[in-house]
Amino acid sequence: MAPPSDRTLAAILFTDIVESTSVAEELGDRRWKALVNRHHAVVRRELKRFGGRELDTAGDGFFASFKEPASAISCGCAVAETIRELGVEIRAGVHFGECEQMGKKLGGITVVVASRIMSLGGAGDVLISSTAAELTRGAGFELDDRGQHELKGVEGSWRVFAVTAIDGVPRSVALSGEEAKARRDDVTAEDPSRRRWPLVAVVATTVAALVAAGVVVAVVLAQRSALVPAANSLSRNDAGSRSFAASVPIAAANNPVVLAYGAGRLWLGDVDSRTVSEIDPSDGQTVRTFGTASPPTGLAFADGQLWVSYGNSSRPGTRLGQLAYTDAADARLVAAPFEVPAGSFPIVAGSGSVWVADWLGSTITRYDTAISRTSRVVLPADTGPVDLALASSTDALWVASGRAPDVIRIDTSGTARPAQQFRIGDAGATAVSAAPDGSVWVTSESADALVELSSSGVTRLQVSLGSACDSPSAVLATSQTVWVSCVGSDAVVGLSPDDGSILATLPVDGVPGAISQGDSGAVWVAVGSRQ
Repeated sequence: MAPPSDRTLAAILFTDIVESTSVAEELGDRRWKALVNRHHAVVRRELKRFGGRELDTAGDGFFASFKEPASAISCGCAVAETIRELGVEIRAGVHFGECEQMGKKLGGITVVVASRIMSLGGAGDVLISSTAAELTRGAGFELDDRGQHELKGVEGSWRVFAVTAIDGVPRSVALSGEEAKARRDDVTAEDPSRRRWPLVAVVATTVAALVAAGVVVAVVLAQRSALVPAANSLSRNDAGSRSFAASVPIAAANNPVVLAYGAGRLWLGDVDSRTVSEIDPSDGQTVRTFGTASPPTGLAFADGQLWVSYGNSSRPGTRLGQLAYTDAADARLVAAPFEVPAGSFPIVAGSGSVWVADWLGSTITRYDTAISRTSRVVLPADTGPVDLALASSTDALWVASGRAPDVIRIDTSGTARPAQQFRIGDAGATAVSAAPDGSVWVTSESADALVELSSSGVTRLQVSLGSACDSPSAVLATSQTVWVSCVGSDAVVGLSPDDGSILATLPVDGVPGAISQGDSGAVWVAVGSRQ
């Protein structure tokens, strides 16, 4: 007889696209496939942000687990909001309880209940069990009682609640049929140039045609890296090199998602273990590890201080979100001297200020460290900022709009200039990086695209990454190379800032994540595990 399977407590999230059959019929096979690919990129991005583990996907549905129900609920709400850029709606179901560990997957009645609760939902609904509701009291979720329900294959009746607001901000309603149709009309089938054609065929046909149209197709012309870093590690690429020079395992890391460099140290935030580790880049040794109250979702280092954002944290009372900092010589991680709205996670620091973006409310909080003053910048409605980049040489803060195909430029010089908005294509921005010369590089994970803008916002270069870099999730622009983490390709690619051609492909045995630059031009990449 087989030994009993292990059991574990987990929050389970199920999602799927509402009315997927009719949408698939409307779009046809090729356009539907393109939409599903973009949908998957959005869901995986949010799973990564909220510390979720993808357990399975079938068609247009996802099955994921979390350590706590608040993270699962927040993730479901984030996916429901972001996915509307594609002109579709999802529904989500969340339950928390004991699960059976079945290999790499989870099973049992908790999983069945979460799936059945999802099936009760309509467009945009995030439905949760009474268990999940009780465990997240005080976490900022406003709920509507949907009553008792009998769930297929499950004994008894189950009370179900719908999430209607987060920290006082009502969730947006589903798109009208007309608006959804208009957005779906922008979904195009994947260009044949994005398939894995032989290199000669790509060069001979696709590149010539698209260059004439002003679009660059990234082509792999360089040798692949010999060193392949393992999961849960930090890997280094030296300036001018086209391979990884070193890789060190990080003992505290289970899901490293944020990375910063400062005071001659690397600072690594891990969502699963709720830690921030200080690492000596000279030997890869962990100097010390800080425990955090919530999963760290952003790191920034400036003026001898490390700042940590907790974008998943939602505490009752006046402090809706939390930051923390530490002096480089101090071993304590303490509460920051200012407040940010719940849902704030993108963070940058420099030139005497700390900037934090609120994904839910589309605002930017600025804290002046010299005079301890806080101010707020209101972004265009429904922007959903997901990344920030500070271009000190041009007095600009650049904001990647996760819900819109835009980047926003904010003047940091103290003048009253209004924020400027620049379109980058047809899909939402994912990450942004400012190069030393003031130019700005933006990725779109759902469109597999990379765009360069001048310091004034003029589009200089559009790169169709295609199969060379599937789902670009992070970007770092240096003077010599633009580095991009490709989640779907299990690789980091380096591109020429001059023409967008690929100079190097660095495969990893895991999920490539955050990228940061250290001393002497060394580039560091955090590699997580693929669950």
